Amino acid sequence: MWGQATILRQLGRTDLALPLLERLVARRPDVARFRIALAEVLVDAGQTERARLHLDESLGGIASDVDQSRARKLLTALDTKKTFSGHFNLSFVPSTNAAQQTNSRTVTIGGRDFVIADSARKSPAIGLALDLGVQAVPQIGPRTRLRFGLSADARVFDDRARDDLTLRAEVALRYEPTPSLALEVGTTYTRRWLDGTGYSRAPGLFFGVSAYPDAQSRLQVVASLDELRHETATGLDGQRWLAAVSYTRAVTPQLQLRASLGAEHMGAAAPSSAYRAFWSGIGMSYYFRGGLRLGADASLRRASYNGVSPLFGKQRRDTQFRASIEASHSRFNLSGFAPVMGVDYTRRAANITVYSYDEFSARVGLTKRF
Repeated sequence: MWGQATILRQLGRTDLALPLLERLVARRPDVARFRIALAEVLVDAGQTERARLHLDESLGGIASDVDQSRARKLLTALDTKKTFSGHFNLSFVPSTNAAQQTNSRTVTIGGRDFVIADSARKSPAIGLALDLGVQAVPQIGPRTRLRFGLSADARVFDDRARDDLTLRAEVALRYEPTPSLALEVGTTYTRRWLDGTGYSRAPGLFFGVSAYPDAQSRLQVVASLDELRHETATGLDGQRWLAAVSYTRAVTPQLQLRASLGAEHMGAAAPSSAYRAFWSGIGMSYYFRGGLRLGADASLRRASYNGVSPLFGKQRRDTQFRASIEASHSRFNLSGFAPVMGVDYTRRAANITVYSYDEFSARVGLTKRF
């Protein structure tokens, strides 16, 4: 089939080569040259977004230096022509504890036990999760681009959990000194609403590095600083900085492994709300023959608060575990939208009872890049 597709391309019959290459990629998603050839045919057919997806997948797996070079050159050519892109994700989300509230019935304050109201305890909820974004990336030099981005992240639930909406704007300068290295620096502005009421705003700065040490790996480093301001909870105001490093490696043509480390510091005005946190994560993606992709991730986060809580008389300590599994299939497509399913589990253990909780949720939705 590969030989037949190659001959058809040489004869200029890309219309006949396309279905053959699609079948090859479905059967052997681990073979980079199949994906790259399919991407080249899709570009000729004007289907640049589908081509970009296959090129990204080919770079994420094991590929020869020649194939890596072909994929990067084609992606660069697509990026040069295209200055606008975006994404859209919409999911139905049933959750056992969307409000992330404690399951405990009592809390101890000043040596006395108090009953926690049912409205402040764990309860199931059903909602929708929306994640969308657009960006323009005009080229201003041979290796330099500007990036303007706007994104929205919303979770809308029934009366058992608060609606949460976050809007974020970004302006960044991106410089690529080599094909395997990219540097980015920029400014952000984030605005958040809870139940339709303004909650916080945060101007910020960030810096990022993306590098490909070899043909099978990718290294990313990100640092950011935000100046958080809250509408009413002014004790939470302060500077928050984040730093994270992540590494992804293709162990086999079908298996990718990833790991991450991060640190966070929140200098809130109220000492009991100021904290330091560290986290680590691991994950994997496996591409089955036939088009099925399965991903799994797990992370652990520990947070330590600076001051003693005025209400509970102790310094808060949290340990949070999170795990998720996600499945998608490259052969399923609904008018350009790909179905995605996933499950998530989160458990936080805190030395102050009201901050401990667990949540199990599912996600069934559609995703699209454009």
